[in-house]
Amino acid sequence: MADDNTNATLFFHGRRCRVATSKGKGRGVFGARTVVSAAYTEGLTAIDIATDAIAARTVLESSPVLLFTEEEYSKHGKHTLLDHYTFKWPDGRMALALGWGSLYNHSETPNVSFSINTSSEAITYTTCRDVAPDEELCIFYGHQLWFDNADAVACTSQTGQENGDANISQNPFAGSNSTEVLPEDELPFARTNVIPDEDRIIEEDAESIRKIKVWAADILDKRKTAALLTWIKECGLETNDLQHLKRIRHTKDPPSKSSLLLDKFRDDLHVPPSVPEDLSLALSEPYITEVPLFAAQTFTSLQLKTALWPTVYSPKRTGEGEPWTRGQAAWAWDAVNVLRDAATQAQSDGEAIPYDEDVQNESGMLTSFIAHDTRESMSHPLRHSVLNVVRRVADWRASQISKSISPTPATPSSDMQLASTSEISAISSAISSATSFTPPPVTQRNGMHYLLTGLTLFTTHEPCLMCTMALLHSRVREVVFLYPMDATGGCGGSTGLGTCVPRLKGVNHRFSILRWKGVDEDEAGVDRTLDA
Repeated sequence: MADDNTNATLFFHGRRCRVATSKGKGRGVFGARTVVSAAYTEGLTAIDIATDAIAARTVLESSPVLLFTEEEYSKHGKHTLLDHYTFKWPDGRMALALGWGSLYNHSETPNVSFSINTSSEAITYTTCRDVAPDEELCIFYGHQLWFDNADAVACTSQTGQENGDANISQNPFAGSNSTEVLPEDELPFARTNVIPDEDRIIEEDAESIRKIKVWAADILDKRKTAALLTWIKECGLETNDLQHLKRIRHTKDPPSKSSLLLDKFRDDLHVPPSVPEDLSLALSEPYITEVPLFAAQTFTSLQLKTALWPTVYSPKRTGEGEPWTRGQAAWAWDAVNVLRDAATQAQSDGEAIPYDEDVQNESGMLTSFIAHDTRESMSHPLRHSVLNVVRRVADWRASQISKSISPTPATPSSDMQLASTSEISAISSAISSATSFTPPPVTQRNGMHYLLTGLTLFTTHEPCLMCTMALLHSRVREVVFLYPMDATGGCGGSTGLGTCVPRLKGVNHRFSILRWKGVDEDEAGVDRTLDA
């Protein structure tokens, strides 16, 4: 019996495109002006041309592919020009797109997505926004490119210089006396308190010290001390609730003894942790005692708390605001202008709400990057702009290492679906510069590139809960945002009293949060229900 799908269209090539030369990129695919009618007179063709755009979600082409096995490609294909045009197939093979599929150039702000169809062995190209006539149609190859990116943002040698003298002259903090410390009410931002209220109380007398109950035991065999500490760690008794306390207490007053902090006392469980049989004779019977609830912030507090149990001295709370100078405020003002310029450009290009990140520090050379919110285009819920920004920094750092080794050309893959232009992010990393970046030792290279230690993140929109947690994990120094997102944000919202991830008790890092003043909340058409 004949297959009902024998005549089904598996591949097609749209007629609304043309191939032309793209500046800096070679040949590329462009939107063509639509042919709406044709009349033939004495062998000549009269054509009416429409100038309507190609609508978003228009399927441009379904290109068949030629597939190469891994062995074939390794022995032959990768040594030819094909290596610049192939796609990674999900099963590990390499695919060469026919039709115009191999001619779509890369863009940091693409207007076309591509999807791989393994059953029909084809790649489908679809517009992700309206495309104007004669506009180039581009896809997103990925973050690790094997060629010089024509869309790359040029590096700047000095903060703010890329904006020209106009922005600098409008900066109210620019000028002399850059080291002057500004009063809090003159700063261009308001601080969000990231320290829990209970942690801000200074305990300077015995009555004010807050305590909790714990299980402890005296060490009867000091030769087993190391083994006891290993057991504490392996059985998960090292919790955040007790990280401000030392595990062992030594008393010199006769009779001298050493005691081990076992675990926090729980009202719902009135039994101490079970000690392994081989260590049971090294400890006395566990008993309940009171210890300080928080670390000591002053020497007086340290003395009082150590009398109860040895306590960590932590005079400065992570996340507490530091004084800002006039020079720092001028630097931040310029960075925010960069964000606003990018947002204006994004809207003029027909893009929706832009999400701009700009990571900088106050001095030295700057390397700039562009990142995008790609959730819609990549059909991936985790491609928020903040996460893409962190990835950009990590990829840049990794590229500095790969240059000193042997870079392997990358090729577009199925997970490089598309960077949506509906939301834009800009990031400038102040790792000083590419020339001054020192690659870490080989043993430290994996898993460290994402760290934003010592850097400031500027963003037009308050990061969502997930992105705020990612920033906390990246050890960023501070975050500056323009538009609060009270319904979905994770940095305290418009008042600083909303949900604030760095303010949660027990987190191992707190970064400063600065809410920019004088922002018209309607100027960016902010959707308050959208998670940025």
